[in-house]
Amino acid sequence: MAAKGNTVLKPEDEKRLKTNFVPTWSNHFFEGVSSLQGMIGVAGSFGSIIIGLILIANFTHGQIRPVIITTVVIIAAGVLVSLLWKWMIARLKEPGTLILATHTERTDFFGRKHVVMNSAWAEEYLARGARLTGNGIEFRAGREKLVFPYEVGDAKMQQHIGECYKSFEDYLGQDLPPFTTKAIDLIDHRYFYRKSRRNQIILLLIASLFFYAAAASRSVMGAAGALLFILPVELLAINTLLKSAQLSELNTTALMMEMGSGRLVDEREKRSGYIVYIAALIAVVIFNALILINL
Repeated sequence: MAAKGNTVLKPEDEKRLKTNFVPTWSNHFFEGVSSLQGMIGVAGSFGSIIIGLILIANFTHGQIRPVIITTVVIIAAGVLVSLLWKWMIARLKEPGTLILATHTERTDFFGRKHVVMNSAWAEEYLARGARLTGNGIEFRAGREKLVFPYEVGDAKMQQHIGECYKSFEDYLGQDLPPFTTKAIDLIDHRYFYRKSRRNQIILLLIASLFFYAAAASRSVMGAAGALLFILPVELLAINTLLKSAQLSELNTTALMMEMGSGRLVDEREKRSGYIVYIAALIAVVIFNALILINL
């Protein structure tokens, strides 16, 4: 096991930092998994408390045997799930692609090898280019794909992926899109703005449904009262969409300067935020007007 300072790496983590090895699943992905594990743990704790109270109540009524059996089953199930979870995380950290001088060698979850010649990667890149995704810069060769994750917020892993990317570029003999810290930050912001627009659309849908339900229920609030209550929420979401569109335009301009225009960074991205903003604004105005007229 490798150690750096006081940090000791597990075998699967040590392999992820192997020269020219690009992990299939990024560290950012495992951070999300850890967050999910935390939420499951909180839910499990509440569930255990409830079950514990039920068991205590049964125990006080003399039902000792069912209480013991249930307790043993719960503990055994918890241990089994914990062990399976740790095994799954360790297994997910193993798959990845090794970049070699003549070819790439991808190892999947089951340990099978998938080899693609670098000439095939180069040919496909010249024909179709690369693609920016929410996770990384993606290259394809037939059914195979190789994604270099951005690893935002993880300087060590980002440096490792950058070195793998440089080796891939050298072996292909092609000028690939820049994989710089500045470019990665701009791409990360690009997808943050997209996520923000999606969240504001969801907020508008929820607000509209609440407005319709409050108005249709003929409650004391009434349609006008419901509109006054929900209007600030709608205005906030619309304003956020406008700001997101403006920031997205600036971001796309900066990305085009950093990475070049064309298939990788589409200039139409500048207008997409404004299209969403205008469509949402028109839809909200029409929806509110129809409810006030009909109710």
